[in-house]
Amino acid sequence: MNGPGVLRFSHGDVLEGNFLGQWTDGVKVSGVLRPHHTPPSLHRCVKKYWQQTDNKWRSAFDHCRQQLGMTKIKDPSQHKVWECLGSALQAEREAVQYFQRPCDGLDGLEIPPIAHSDNCLNWENYCTIKNYLHKAFACPLHPLGRLVGCLEDAFTDSYQEEVSHKLLLNAAVEELKSFNQRLYQIVLALFPILPEEGDLVDLQVNHTNTNTQTQSISGYSLVQRWLLTPQIYSLVHHFYLINNQERDQQYQSRLYNWNQHADLPLMSFLEVNTNFWASDISSISDRGSFYEGGKSAFKEAIQALQQIPTHFAPTKKLHSAVTCWSLVRELFSQKIKKGSAGADEMFPAFLFVVVRANISHLGAEINLIEDLLDPLLSNGSLGYMLVSLKACYEQILTEKREPARRNINMLI
Repeated sequence: MNGPGVLRFSHGDVLEGNFLGQWTDGVKVSGVLRPHHTPPSLHRCVKKYWQQTDNKWRSAFDHCRQQLGMTKIKDPSQHKVWECLGSALQAEREAVQYFQRPCDGLDGLEIPPIAHSDNCLNWENYCTIKNYLHKAFACPLHPLGRLVGCLEDAFTDSYQEEVSHKLLLNAAVEELKSFNQRLYQIVLALFPILPEEGDLVDLQVNHTNTNTQTQSISGYSLVQRWLLTPQIYSLVHHFYLINNQERDQQYQSRLYNWNQHADLPLMSFLEVNTNFWASDISSISDRGSFYEGGKSAFKEAIQALQQIPTHFAPTKKLHSAVTCWSLVRELFSQKIKKGSAGADEMFPAFLFVVVRANISHLGAEINLIEDLLDPLLSNGSLGYMLVSLKACYEQILTEKREPARRNINMLI
């Protein structure tokens, strides 16, 4: 090797000059090394101005903890926390009476809904605690309700839609997770029998004397339903709409084309089990719909799935999908007599329901659920439904074929 040349390194640096010698014996170089400088990304430029999420709005949390007698050195006993709560609520009651303002919602909130000596968490106690927290978070004079109201104002002022950008999505999600974690620590001081942070507890739910089901609960999902207020949820959902705008537009375009077809051609295209439509052919017209002939599990399943955008909490969104899946499975059990249907048979029917449900921004909904769902719940039925929904979404996006427009009589 003898002469001018350029040597480019894998990390981006460039060595330009004159090279002399053999690779096996060593090469002498006379030239200039030009380091590769990667300009900092916009995300890194913005991130360096972010405050640590666990330090944001600390004064609001500290004020709530002080009202409950919780110090940074050592948290008091449950009995002491309820004593401090009673004193704080009494002071609020006296203040509103002095200024002759209404104090609705304070009655009974100073009384523990379950005895301090009750150390056993069962479904009945859990529902009692949940009912109390619902009243506490709804009351602006309760320390918990005031804290959530303060966090709502702070969050909406920080991430208002006028300055929204998809780069702020990660910051907003991390801030919500920090809120959730710190808020649950306060709730845990009021009710120590609740699961510790990071624990998942299975409770027996008795619907009837013979039917018993298991419900998995976690502290993260317990308080999340009250933290995601309409104002906070609308801002976070707006971020996801921006972040997934291009893919959702493609998804909506594909849904529009597929929903122009009658049910039979669409079910044939999606390879839905023919047992679904063979016995109901009399209720279908050329331009009609499969579920127009009467009350059908498909119609109920579609309506159940359409409830996803109406809920704020990820668990409630997924419970709508679980209800939809159960209705489709019920229809399978009615149409197919030989045992239970497997996932391979169920998925095409579920995909048909997703298409007919026509949820406009399903991609944004899925991304929101993925980010905000408690990781402890991602391995059970809710996690399975999330994977199934995502698989349907990706199938609709990537499918290259189109349903054929054929006469119904040709499909029988």
